[in-house]
Amino acid sequence: MSWFVDVTGVQVLAGHVLELTFSSGEVRVLDVEPALWGEALQPLVKDYDLFTAVRVDPEAGTIVWPNGADLSAQMLYAESNKPEEFLDAALLRARAATDTGNRTDLDAVITALGYERAELEAELDADRRRRIADLET
Repeated sequence: MSWFVDVTGVQVLAGHVLELTFSSGEVRVLDVEPALWGEALQPLVKDYDLFTAVRVDPEAGTIVWPNGADLSAQMLYAESNKPEEFLDAALLRARAATDTGNRTDLDAVITALGYERAELEAELDADRRRRIADLET
């Protein structure tokens, strides 16, 4: 994959998680909150309405916010994951951070990511079975 990719689409999924479409045609997902520091980017953590006003600047080939903040397309690509890879990691983090014994919290995260709990658990179980089978061969 070439490192020279532009961002051609962006959508806020939940929190500071972005779904990014690249000029390669790939769709990838990234939680950008760890990158939101410094004078221009810190306001995006504090003002969620400002964060959700993200858009693609076709001339720059990356995402920008109304306050002039931006992130490089190359960093976004390098740090992002395919949706299914991101989802596995996100679910583990969400379960650890939000599951207080009341599964409603985790259900809210799953719903925000656009999945049904039963569908997601079935996919994860199938993936686990495939991984175990691969280890046994």
